[in-house]
Amino acid sequence: MKTLLSLALFFVLATTTFAQSVSLSGRILSESDESLIGATVLLETSSGDFVAGASADQNGLFRLSVNPGAYQLTVSYVGYETYDEPIRLEADQSVTIVLEVNDLELREVVVTIQKRAQSNIDVPVAVSNVSAEFISEANLESFASLSDYVPGVQVQEQVVILPSYVIRGITSDNSSLAVENRVSVFQDNISISKAISAYVEFFDIDRVEIVKGPHGTLFGRAAQIGAIQIVTKKPTARTGGNVTLGLGNYGQEYVQATFNAPLIEDKLFGRASIVYNQRDGYIENLGGGDLQGKNTFAARVSYRYIPTDNIVADFILNYQKDDTPGTSFKSGVYAPTGGTLEASDPAALESGEDLRAFRDVFGLTLNVTADLSDNVSLTSNTGFRQLTGGEVFDADGTLAKLLLIGGSSEYSQFSQELRFNYTSDRVSLAAGANYFADQGESSYTLFTDDRSNFAAVQGLGVVAGGQPNYSFCFPSPEQCALLGPAGPVVNPVTGGFIFLNTAVEEDFTDGADNSSFDLFADIEIDLTDYLVLGAGYRQTWESLETMYHRPLPQAKDASVLSPTGRVQFPVPTVAPLYASDDFNASLYRATLKIKPSDAFSLYGTVSTGRRPYIIQFNGQGVAETLDDENVLSYEAGLKAFALDSRLEFNASVFAYEWTNFITDLPDGLLFEVTDAGAASAVGFETELRALVAPFMSVYGNYAYMDATFDDEDSDGQPQAYAGNTFRLTPEHSGAVGLRFFADFEKAQFVLNPNVTFKSQHYFDDNNARMFMNELGQTFALEEDGYNLANLTAALTLKESGVTFSFFANNLFDETYLIDAGNTGAAVGLPTLVAGPRRFVGTKVTFEF
Repeated sequence: MKTLLSLALFFVLATTTFAQSVSLSGRILSESDESLIGATVLLETSSGDFVAGASADQNGLFRLSVNPGAYQLTVSYVGYETYDEPIRLEADQSVTIVLEVNDLELREVVVTIQKRAQSNIDVPVAVSNVSAEFISEANLESFASLSDYVPGVQVQEQVVILPSYVIRGITSDNSSLAVENRVSVFQDNISISKAISAYVEFFDIDRVEIVKGPHGTLFGRAAQIGAIQIVTKKPTARTGGNVTLGLGNYGQEYVQATFNAPLIEDKLFGRASIVYNQRDGYIENLGGGDLQGKNTFAARVSYRYIPTDNIVADFILNYQKDDTPGTSFKSGVYAPTGGTLEASDPAALESGEDLRAFRDVFGLTLNVTADLSDNVSLTSNTGFRQLTGGEVFDADGTLAKLLLIGGSSEYSQFSQELRFNYTSDRVSLAAGANYFADQGESSYTLFTDDRSNFAAVQGLGVVAGGQPNYSFCFPSPEQCALLGPAGPVVNPVTGGFIFLNTAVEEDFTDGADNSSFDLFADIEIDLTDYLVLGAGYRQTWESLETMYHRPLPQAKDASVLSPTGRVQFPVPTVAPLYASDDFNASLYRATLKIKPSDAFSLYGTVSTGRRPYIIQFNGQGVAETLDDENVLSYEAGLKAFALDSRLEFNASVFAYEWTNFITDLPDGLLFEVTDAGAASAVGFETELRALVAPFMSVYGNYAYMDATFDDEDSDGQPQAYAGNTFRLTPEHSGAVGLRFFADFEKAQFVLNPNVTFKSQHYFDDNNARMFMNELGQTFALEEDGYNLANLTAALTLKESGVTFSFFANNLFDETYLIDAGNTGAAVGLPTLVAGPRRFVGTKVTFEF
């Protein structure tokens, strides 16, 4: 009874105390509608005494509880003018505060990669933040263009269903649904890391955060070497929007529109955005149509619901449709008729305009954060994603029908994360659980011609003068008899010749059904005012199942050649094959941060990363299980502001050690994933921003990377790729740029010239792999390196809210490769994919 009375008394007192206070809540935004994460909000008395304070969270939101009365409200953020106005609070009140840019200071970079909003200088890992303003000013329409401005990152987007993400030398681009990628890609806290799902059109973006190094304790089992987080803009209390219309060369048409409005005052807000971006291909296909083009429509509808001051719910619906011209897998061995072997010159691929890549993506996200107290919050992130996609591509790169492949995939995923956050003056803790399940199936059809197979295997040349070689055919190219040692082969039953099949079709299918459950925790403890220790741990339990099927073709579709008489010799399976198993693993990290002042910090990190076990079937239909790939990372770095916040400088050094390093080896038409043994890497990265004058700033980054296979594996045995450099890993890369800006009474002008560069790099882990073209010249699968100059300019008329912009990407029309080798290399016919040519155009944006 006494206990009940005590509880009742406590409840009454607590309720009375709560009733005597009022809340001030709201959101801090920039003039371009960006959330100003980490902005400082203070309430003081008229005499300057501190009453309450808070920092804006990852959505720019804040909440304070005080007694009714008159106060001075101050909101500050590095790089922006301070807001300082009186406010009277008699009841709960919500405000939206827009801060104006201060051109005499660099803007503070705030990130959320440690599951809470922090200034970049407080984060003990290497992380880059690309703002919405820079994405717009630099005309960044894709991950590939964005990656040029992030040290140690390279993104290859030759086709929307298989982008390649490279962080610090490690490539993540396996098309198999049974293989987890090494780089986690997130959109609004939801993992979209599988290759077919990982391409996202850039529109209405708040920021992109890129964290480098193994961070599986924070981002899950796919973050073996880093993670990319795309944060879209959320609804606000402002009514308005914008429309952008653009035209460019190669027939580009661009439309982007956004509208934002409050739906229920201070409670419910809505935002809708669309984008359409179409561009003809920059490579002409002499076989019909063009290649390497773009055709994307995407839409996003989001709602923000704030039922109380301490609960925020975001519901986001995403849709994207891609239907692009095919990939220019141009032969590096045979030139088109009247053409050249240069990848950037016209190609001649079989099937013409039927070559294409396509994808339909639908996604739902529900993120809810509840502040249980001033120190404790609970977050739920729920995501569902479903897509279909596929590609028709000419893998041999010629007009011969040797390796024409059509494929389609269906994929779906569901994820749920629950996270508890606790923050005090000395301790920050994030802990929770995550469930992830995905399943999918990919079906492929090989369309081939026995005549081209026979020519390839017999060394007669698949192509002659740019056309398919049928010169050996008897009695005619249309009716081409199978040739044996003694001449045409006779059918013993009919007595007639056995004719080669000109329309061979063979199907194969693979799929996966996977699930995982994780428990994780990450903590930082301020031991002193300048010394912070951190630790993280994640335990994973995963269930993996793989399927493979290669049915016998029907008689009319079957090849008449023997298995050894073809460039491909698949082993059919009578029925679908399945293999499954359960695994568990753990990851950890430890961090140290020394911060003697608000403008300088040093950090060190030791962490582990892994790529999960892989269950696969090889070309002979035999199930294999590859051990999980593991990496141990050591990193140290510094972050600094100087010259009254006019200079920001970050630098890091790191070393990695891998065991069970996984690479891809050609296995017929498929690429078999195999254990290449041990590998190691060392590197250095740096970023700099400086405001050198009231009208000019400079920025730049540089990365050095030495990533190679070790001479011996973990058992002391020699390795096949000993000393070889990882694919898609330039030793030197970086960017440097200037930003000129002028603010007039009625207009604002911005000019942004920059140069990006990459040194020589290989497209195959087997660096010694050499091929010979029809001219007798040998070549490796590599790019010698290149520099790209870019220029953007924008003029904004303040009164009308209209902005006119101009862009020129690859200003001097540099030619270079973004890929080489590919499926054709498995049969001695490597293909080359040229990088984007000069893109120029103009856009006009209307704000309302």
